[in-house]
Amino acid sequence: MPPRKAPAMENVGVVDFPTDVLVDILSQLPTSSRRLCRLVCRRWRDTIDKRTPERDVRTKMLTFVKGLDNEASAYVVDEARGRHRRVWTSSCSVDVIGTRNGLICVLDGGTGAVTVANPATRESLPVPPPPPRQAGLLPCSPDARTHEAYGFAFHPATLRYAVVHVPFYFNKSGTFDAVHVYTLGRGGRGAPPSWRSVPTPGASGRFQPGGVACVDGVAYWITAGTPAAIMSLDLKDNRVAPVKWSPETPGRGCRCSYRLTEMRGRLCVAVTVEETEKPTKRVEVWWMESTRDQRWTRRYNIMLETPKQHVMWPLFAHGENVLTVAQVFKEYNLHKHKVSDKRSSQCSMVKIWKKKPGVEIMNYGVADHTGISTFAYMETSEPLEIYK
Repeated sequence: MPPRKAPAMENVGVVDFPTDVLVDILSQLPTSSRRLCRLVCRRWRDTIDKRTPERDVRTKMLTFVKGLDNEASAYVVDEARGRHRRVWTSSCSVDVIGTRNGLICVLDGGTGAVTVANPATRESLPVPPPPPRQAGLLPCSPDARTHEAYGFAFHPATLRYAVVHVPFYFNKSGTFDAVHVYTLGRGGRGAPPSWRSVPTPGASGRFQPGGVACVDGVAYWITAGTPAAIMSLDLKDNRVAPVKWSPETPGRGCRCSYRLTEMRGRLCVAVTVEETEKPTKRVEVWWMESTRDQRWTRRYNIMLETPKQHVMWPLFAHGENVLTVAQVFKEYNLHKHKVSDKRSSQCSMVKIWKKKPGVEIMNYGVADHTGISTFAYMETSEPLEIYK
């Protein structure tokens, strides 16, 4: 009788749950923990990939509004029920940098303090301010969108969160030679977390406000210049490199602006073209099909023919709808617009005008504001204690 084979090492010590029970358990875990569980054994990895893929976890919409009453609030919007609930409140000097796996990263523009918070558990983790700005250069004031010079990232390979800061100055000639990265949690040999500087090539050292987008552990930002360029920073190997991109050149009588964002795990560039003599606006959203060949495809063409309605950022689309904010009489409302069935190639078309302002999904109840934004969000019970 042949000797009995020893069990495979990858299954030793693993409880053999029924598949349905395993799926139920894994579905309750935070995204970062679920990714870590893929390393347990082949069965767990296959179950996570096939039965609990991240793309099937429907993210909710988080909207952040800064009123003029010295208060800023974050709301989770339930589109299906037409409801919203407040999950977080702060002073009006605070802006949201970004969201990742249910965690929110915010910046206090008055003090420069950065905080990572979990609205579901009401925990918060303070992050020290980045290194001092360069001497001789005038820094941005709190109302100059300084939060757009920050990014909040999660690297799927290292399973670690990081705050990225790209120096931003009023001086048009103000350049920088490094970006700053703060990784949550202790490093090698139990070293406490701290900011580290990553050198940047000379051509990348002029930041243009347009957001810092973080996709799959890579941070992207736009540099000022003619033409504008996109730079990337891989947070795993600290490598800074340019991204292949040909910015649109505005025609005569038009002005053009750029913004970076993320959609469905891809880097996106939103190009807004405004005619100086007309109230119309065209927003084209291009996304990077592949990080390897850096090929771009136009996915959205949004036409706005009313000056009192604007596309929401950084989450500009949710499900099959484009999101806008509109001023209706003396209040501001959040609207959604279903993309047209008439498509040009893979590009979704949306036309917004006064007689068709879209479907209202939330009334902000404010007569004026200093900032309204939207983000992807899903609640998590992930504790912040492990990142101290």
